[in-house]
Amino acid sequence: MAGLVGTNAGLDHVALRCGVVWCDLVRYRRIDTLIELLLPAPWLAGAIWFSTHGQYLLALPFTFFLFLTLLRVAHNGYHNALGLPRWATDLVLVLLSPLMMLPLHAVKVTHLEHHKHCLGDADIEGEAGRKRFWGVLAYGPRFPVDVMRAAWRVGGIHIRWRMGIEAGLIAGVWIAAFATGWSALVYHALAMTVGECFTAFFAVWVVHHGTEHHVYPARTQRGWLKNRISYSMFLHAEHHLFPSVPTFRLGELARRLDRVAPDVAAKQVI
Repeated sequence: MAGLVGTNAGLDHVALRCGVVWCDLVRYRRIDTLIELLLPAPWLAGAIWFSTHGQYLLALPFTFFLFLTLLRVAHNGYHNALGLPRWATDLVLVLLSPLMMLPLHAVKVTHLEHHKHCLGDADIEGEAGRKRFWGVLAYGPRFPVDVMRAAWRVGGIHIRWRMGIEAGLIAGVWIAAFATGWSALVYHALAMTVGECFTAFFAVWVVHHGTEHHVYPARTQRGWLKNRISYSMFLHAEHHLFPSVPTFRLGELARRLDRVAPDVAAKQVI
């Protein structure tokens, strides 16, 4: 089967011209789902170990990759691309929320709107991608607040209930952190909250800046090592073209696209 899943009129037009075999990339084996869900585990273990022993500088790299891998799992969850039933995917997002210190069903709402209106006026998430470098850094702490406000406004009763549960779990992390004084938990809550203040930059601006008028309103990345280190999260043009393809198969998708539409890789992250 050939074709592309476009995110706006421009991408739909490209889709009609450059059919690409992709449906095989959507399929998950059980082992694929398990590996994907366990990606954050070693980084979480390392962050806990070092922060428990007061080695916060050594914990930071583990926390960075913990945030990145949690973001990858959650991002696949937003698109129901974890190889799980929808109810199980919703449960994963609820459970990941206190790890990421943000109600992830709120992010799901604004992220799916981002795909519908990529970098347009109605794109709350994409607002960060339209800013300048210093502007997006200054905007960072407000970004999660804007996401939650927008999701609460447009998400409906079911999203509000899930957001409430997730907010309660996050509050529980803060209460437990300061009630117990466990250094690893205090460190985790603070570090991940600070990380959320940089998601506008790392998760939006880095992959979208300077693409507002490009036929592909997202950047991508080539190079095995770069994509290995970034867990393929910079293959963003491919993701916007095929949002149902899980992240771990975007590398193969990129190779197929390069054969028929090499201009997809015209704007790269690095």
